[in-house]
Amino acid sequence: ARGQGVVHGQHQHGGLDPHFWLDPIRMIEAVDLLVAAFTRLEPTAAEGFRSRGEDVKRALRALDERLRIERSAFTRNTIITFHGSFGYFADRYDLRIAAVVEPSPGREPTARYLAEVLAVIAETHPAALFSEPQLDPRPAQVIAHDSRLPLFELDPVGGTAGVETYEALLLHNGSVLARALR
Repeated sequence: ARGQGVVHGQHQHGGLDPHFWLDPIRMIEAVDLLVAAFTRLEPTAAEGFRSRGEDVKRALRALDERLRIERSAFTRNTIITFHGSFGYFADRYDLRIAAVVEPSPGREPTARYLAEVLAVIAETHPAALFSEPQLDPRPAQVIAHDSRLPLFELDPVGGTAGVETYEALLLHNGSVLARALR
């Protein structure tokens, strides 16, 4: 899993990002692993698994292409995230996460850590701060207000109205980023 935390130059600290599924190209690798595992469990259905796997991989490549096209219109690329869940997405689509406000899930950042985050914000001039619908919005609202950053929401999980499918989830996040980074 990717590490996430306050980034200053090459220094980074914080929790790990297990959200690999937010990168559709990594998911292509996951499809291959799943097809192989299902084939071992049910060898007589191997061709069906391979065929459906190829369909899913084509859909993932098309999704990646749509996200790349949307990304090409961004004029900015530096962001702050409240939680460390978008590292894989950021790497794939050339976004720079200058800082992560909550370095470990469910653990409030220390005053010193928040001071580091605010210093990074002042130094890097990110386009926006991104929270998540699964999190209490108040801490992000306070930091956005104090740092004069616009606040948006990115969803790492989905499964709610408007983001019921994997494709809808990634396209939703791409759309939110487009509004924030154009």
